[in-house]
Amino acid sequence: MALISLIFGVQRQHLDRRVRETVAQLSLWRERQRSRAVLAGLNDRMLRDVGIDRATAAEESEAPFWR
Repeated sequence: MALISLIFGVQRQHLDRRVRETVAQLSLWRERQRSRAVLAGLNDRMLRDVGIDRATAAEESEAPFWR
């Protein structure tokens, strides 16, 4: 019985880790999406303040969330 508990416990730990990793990845993608939306909304003065030109901002804003 202990062996079965050990096996299922390891599997559960693996599943828990995979769930945490998946949630972390989804959070990262959402943050990228938000950041890129903010970047797209910056005016030229704001972009100069952060050292980015309009073309670079547009390129980054249009990048897919998974990159």
